[in-house]
Amino acid sequence: MLLRHSFRAALAALLPLAAASGAEPQLTEEAFETTTFEATIPAGTDGSIAVRTCAACQLTLMPLTPQTKFRVGGTEVSLAELNDYLRGAGERMLVVLYDPRNRKITGLAVAGELPRRARR
Repeated sequence: MLLRHSFRAALAALLPLAAASGAEPQLTEEAFETTTFEATIPAGTDGSIAVRTCAACQLTLMPLTPQTKFRVGGTEVSLAELNDYLRGAGERMLVVLYDPRNRKITGLAVAGELPRRARR
């Protein structure tokens, strides 16, 4: 949950700047942390992930879109590459980014590093 708190702190620091500019601040993306063992990631971008948004929460379905971005460490990968990596990676931290207006997944980021031969 550190990411959620860090994000809110950064947002709170930026809000006075937005107010001074006269712009109406808009939250376009939210995020939460979980693990790869607490989420089910589909094979295609037309599917949904099943994830717990908190330890005591029920499973929630959140749809992927063709615009969803996937990362392993600092490297952008395809959904197929992400799933290949996760098959042998064990439990990893997973950051789920989503649009709060419709709960569609905008990005999935997994902690780790791709093997050298798999990097783009």
